[in-house]
Amino acid sequence: MTGLSMTEPTTTIVPAAEADIASEVRPAATAAAPETATTAMPDITVEAWRDHGSRLLPGSSLGPVVLSAPLSVSVPALYESGGRCVRLCDPVRLCTDADARDVRALMVVRELTGLGAAVRWTASCDDGCAGTRTLFHLFPPAAIAGAPPQVTRRWQEQYLPCKCVYRRGPGFVEIRDRRQGSLGGRRVPAVRGTGVHGHRPVHRPAGRHRRCGDPGR
Repeated sequence: MTGLSMTEPTTTIVPAAEADIASEVRPAATAAAPETATTAMPDITVEAWRDHGSRLLPGSSLGPVVLSAPLSVSVPALYESGGRCVRLCDPVRLCTDADARDVRALMVVRELTGLGAAVRWTASCDDGCAGTRTLFHLFPPAAIAGAPPQVTRRWQEQYLPCKCVYRRGPGFVEIRDRRQGSLGGRRVPAVRGTGVHGHRPVHRPAGRHRRCGDPGR
């Protein structure tokens, strides 16, 4: 089972193994049609704190925060306001029958992972897709309802920041993907006129290179 797909406003999201020279690349599961500005998408309400290890200290809580479209704007805005630990209030379904809210919630996890924030969330999966490691480059959930406990444990143990990265050079793009445990990758010709070179994580927006977050386990 492949699990659900994620979409992003103005940018087509692609798997690390098939990523190209798109101007912004973030954590992704499968390719999907881009979200348009006129598409009505559900808002996601989260709780946020300034630090993962001091959530109970006075002044640490940022309270409930509503994340609206586009997430490529609202999630970085939360991060810039001090949010370093974010909790999703509802479980996120990972399977192909997931609804729009689940897709949006998983996109929030993706954006937060790319910014290096800690994410407190739970998932549900009953078709085995959680065990395929397709989403193992995202910050791991605390539990996955419907999946064997070892799947959650494996995700938590194998998670590494920057698990999918690509490197831009003159005339080529090299993708490196460690989601399946071993290093996989390929080199593809670059699109002319991008004017960008160097090393970038697949799950981080271009121009927002920050230290990846600790899993917080």
